Amino acid sequence: MKNKYFISGLVIVLVLITSFVQYNKTDNRKRVAFPEGYRSWTHVKSVVVTKSHSLYDRFGGIHHIYANDKALTSLKDDATFEKGSVLIFDLKKEIVRDSLIYEGSRRSVAVMLKDVDRFAETGGWGFEEFIKDDQRIRIVTDANKQCFSCHKSQKVSDYVYSKYRD
Repeated sequence: MKNKYFISGLVIVLVLITSFVQYNKTDNRKRVAFPEGYRSWTHVKSVVVTKSHSLYDRFGGIHHIYANDKALTSLKDDATFEKGSVLIFDLKKEIVRDSLIYEGSRRSVAVMLKDVDRFAETGGWGFEEFIKDDQRIRIVTDANKQCFSCHKSQKVSDYVYSKYRD
């Protein structure tokens, strides 16, 4: 009788482990990695979203946009982004003091990675957002709803809001 329960338990554990491994394989294929060293990439622009803006609660603060070399080429040429293009949205809290705006702590780092094969359902872009400085805390659970639903309006520029400025 003990062997029967042991074998049944072992089968259940193996099924759970197999399911977990399969889930992580699928999940990782759709994940976008934290962009190590992005602060040495080209800084494209900065924007300040103030308290009077409708999106302040979610996106208020100082936005710094960075592009890797592939993304920079597409921005400069006003062209479709090639596979491997990465854009970063580094969101910092704003501190207003003496009529000046200073950077505060990081709120999040959002990433757009171009890979049509992996992210066809979101215009060829993978989206991720990391909370504060913690690369382990991801908040994008549905890229279509949380990110792409807004980026759809930018189809003419390959779903990217930022433009290159000289």
